[in-house]
Amino acid sequence: MKKETRVLISNVGKYWSSLLVANTLFCPFCLPLAAWLIVCQCYSSILLNFDSPLDSWFIVTFVGLLPTLELFFVGLAGLNRCHKDILWDESGPTAKNFFAAVKRQFGRHLLYGALFWLSLTLAVVGTAAYLSFDLPGVLVGFGVGVCLLQALFVLPSVLTCVAETVFFSDKLSDVLANAFRLTALRPSLVLHAAIAALPVVVATLLPLVAQISVWILFIFVISTFSVTYFLAASKRAFDFVVKARYR
Repeated sequence: MKKETRVLISNVGKYWSSLLVANTLFCPFCLPLAAWLIVCQCYSSILLNFDSPLDSWFIVTFVGLLPTLELFFVGLAGLNRCHKDILWDESGPTAKNFFAAVKRQFGRHLLYGALFWLSLTLAVVGTAAYLSFDLPGVLVGFGVGVCLLQALFVLPSVLTCVAETVFFSDKLSDVLANAFRLTALRPSLVLHAAIAALPVVVATLLPLVAQISVWILFIFVISTFSVTYFLAASKRAFDFVVKARYR
C-alpha cells in the first residue's frame, strides 16, 4: 500500500467527526436528487403496472433531473474542498470552507452539472429512442454505440473537472481541456469514476425501502469513500502528467 493511501486512511479515522460535519452540510444539496430519483422510480412502477408507455417517464425524469443534479454538483464543490482540507492538508474550519467553496465555485459547478446531465440524458434517452425506431440493425447498433461511448468519455471527464478544481486554480477553459485530455490519456479514470459512482447507481436500482436506506448511508458515510477515492485517483493522474511534463 502506498504511503499516501496509508495517510489518507489514517486521516479518515483521525478526522471522522469533521468528515461527518462536511457530509451533513452536503445533505441539503444531495437530498433533492435522492428524493427525485425515488419519486421517478415510483412513477415508473405505476406506468408499468398499467402497461402505459414510458415516454412521459423519460421526459418528466430528465427534466426534473437537471435542477437536482445542478444542486448536487454545487454541493460537491463544498464537500470536495472539505475532504481535501481535512484529509490532505489537515486544516481548516469545516463549515466556513464548505460554504466558501460553494460560493467561489458556484458557476463552474453549475456548468459541470449541466454537462453531466446533458451527457447522461443523451446516453439514456438516445439509446431508448434508437431501440424504439424501426431502423436496420446496423444503424441501431451505431446510434446506441455513439450514445453510450460519449457517456463513457464525458461523464468521467466532468468528474475529473470537479477534482481538478479542488487541487488547481486554473482557468475554466484549461480545466475542461485538461480533464478531457487526461481522461483520453488515462482511461483508468473511467474505472475510478465508475467505482466512485457505484453507490449512487446501486441506490437507484434498489426497492423503495432499501433505496432510502442506501441514500442515507451514502450522504452521511459512503460519500466520504466516493469523494476520497476519486480525488486520490485523480490526484495521482494529475501528478503523473505534471512529472512527465517537467522531466
